[in-house]
Amino acid sequence: MNTNTPSFDLLIADTQPIFRLGIKSLLSKKHYISRIHEADTPKKCISMAELYHPNLVILDETMEKAEKEGCIYAIQQLKHTPEIILLQRDVHTLTNPKQPRCINKSLKANDFIARLEEIMNIRDASMLTHSGSKNPFKLGKRELEVINLLCKSMSSKEIADQLCISKSTVDNHRKNILRKTGFYNTAGVVQWAVKYGLPSG
Repeated sequence: MNTNTPSFDLLIADTQPIFRLGIKSLLSKKHYISRIHEADTPKKCISMAELYHPNLVILDETMEKAEKEGCIYAIQQLKHTPEIILLQRDVHTLTNPKQPRCINKSLKANDFIARLEEIMNIRDASMLTHSGSKNPFKLGKRELEVINLLCKSMSSKEIADQLCISKSTVDNHRKNILRKTGFYNTAGVVQWAVKYGLPSG
């Protein structure tokens, strides 16, 4: 694992370059963004989703309705199905779980990011320093040991051998770490630990 790699990849799909540039400038410096891809047509969006396997696809409402719906359907059929978020002027409560989630495109920048992070269950690492606490997430001693070994690019099996525990126990520790920290995956935890230092137990 590359400890400098943030949590996930993003695909922005819209016909307007200025829109793509705006979203890219908002998110490019976030710790949880690894790569940002851009598509200017629904067809390219589908192709890039198949090629790059993004974790998140952001679509704007300006796309033609039929093309947008076809794009959403095609992406939802992929083996690696990303989260799809629609930017719309009017956001209504969605009753169909297969429908993408929506964000009001008129939100201010900070509110937009907060809503996106809420949807993706992400915490901003820049706010997760432990200056006020030795252990802000109340991680257990063993969980801290697991994070330390993850920072050394060790697999669950290697960690299990190192700590003389089962792989399933390591996997449970990893799940608990994500639950407590709120990160999207262990890559985000590792980056946080590397950047700010591993807290004491």
